[in-house]
Amino acid sequence: MFESAGEEYLNTLFDFAPISLWEQDFSPIKRLFDGLRQDGVVSLEAYLDEHPDFVEECMGAIKVLNVNRKTLSLFKADTKAALLENLGHVFRDGMRHHFREELLALWRSEVSWSGEGVNYTLSGEALNIILHWRILPEFETNWERVLVTIEDVTARKKAEQRFQNLFESSPISLWEEDYSAIKTYFDSLRAKGVTDFQTYLEDHPETALYCAGLIRVVNVNQKTLELFSASSKEQMLSNLHKVLRDEIGNHFAKELLDLWNGKLAYEREGINYALDGEPVNIQLDFRVMPGHEHDFSWVLVAFQDITARKKAEDYLR
Repeated sequence: MFESAGEEYLNTLFDFAPISLWEQDFSPIKRLFDGLRQDGVVSLEAYLDEHPDFVEECMGAIKVLNVNRKTLSLFKADTKAALLENLGHVFRDGMRHHFREELLALWRSEVSWSGEGVNYTLSGEALNIILHWRILPEFETNWERVLVTIEDVTARKKAEQRFQNLFESSPISLWEEDYSAIKTYFDSLRAKGVTDFQTYLEDHPETALYCAGLIRVVNVNQKTLELFSASSKEQMLSNLHKVLRDEIGNHFAKELLDLWNGKLAYEREGINYALDGEPVNIQLDFRVMPGHEHDFSWVLVAFQDITARKKAEDYLR
């Protein structure tokens, strides 16, 4: 593999590394690229749009020279020969998307690339992976030696999908928000010598609506769309000014005061508006998520519709 006085030692390091290692030869891809350039191709991206099969051709052109033991266990191969003879089962389907990005990096003469993608075990299971490759020194011109590492992140991806499913299917309205601009605004006020934020709000009543405009809504779930009569997330996120208006200044000022004073979780009642203009009485549960107390960059907000309860209370009064 590596030609040096310590070749046996390096081979041992390679073979017993606790991460999947591959030694590959990209020179056939280099020759394919040279042919495209001789034919006058300037933009590989445009070429791939017109010739999507070229991605598959390049996938098939990869030469795998060696793999280590971790690779065999990860891809459920009994021997190196079994894996190398069945690379078509490993490099296929979901790999096309990220391999296109790898090809674009190679076309730009980049000598390394990192990204997430999909490979497959010999038994057909999809593996979500983080892949890194580096064209080794002295081979930058011909691409004959490329070191590839593969990390299995399938369990992490499944956990992320489970979280996403819980978020989307929650029976109450959930909002992921970014309050970092408000935190920056607070810091600027403190730098100017503001210590009594309640008095500042009384003297500058426009502050609440200004801060409301600093909130960045990252995501909302399906229940939110139902609650606010939105047909899609795009429609919802592009019309937040119709949802957060009028009376929001009153209760949002209290929320800002809590945040200023270091209270990072609280409950409030207030009024928002559906996109059809109907008022929605809500009970809001707000919390800055753990690990983001320093910048407020991840906030989870839950809305419960209490309109019916409010109408009943009004009727009783």
